[in-house]
Amino acid sequence: MSQVLQHPRVFTFVKGESKGDGSMKSLLGGKGANLCQMARNG
Repeated sequence: MSQVLQHPRVFTFVKGESKGDGSMKSLLGGKGANLCQMARNG
């Protein structure tokens, strides 16, 4: 049985840091990607 690495399903939105970013629109959807980008920008 092989192991497949998966993206985390939960992304945190904390002021100044985020594991996701605006380029992850296909994974997070438009709102999620924008929230990640805004959290990174502070």
